[in-house]
Amino acid sequence: MTDTLGTKIRHLREEIGYTQADLANAAGITQSQVCLLEQGTREPRIGLLQRVATALGVTVGEIVDG
Repeated sequence: MTDTLGTKIRHLREEIGYTQADLANAAGITQSQVCLLEQGTREPRIGLLQRVATALGVTVGEIVDG
């Protein structure tokens, strides 16, 4: 089964030992935004996705394409 965008973000976050709050702080977004992304209830704009990817130490392509 293919992971959803939110699932990929959650797995990457957990791999580096970040909480949702840690990722939010590193990406300069709110924890609620991280939660919505991981739940799949929010389609991110490219700028937000770029910030999350940078905070996770990956490229946007690694999140989107897996």
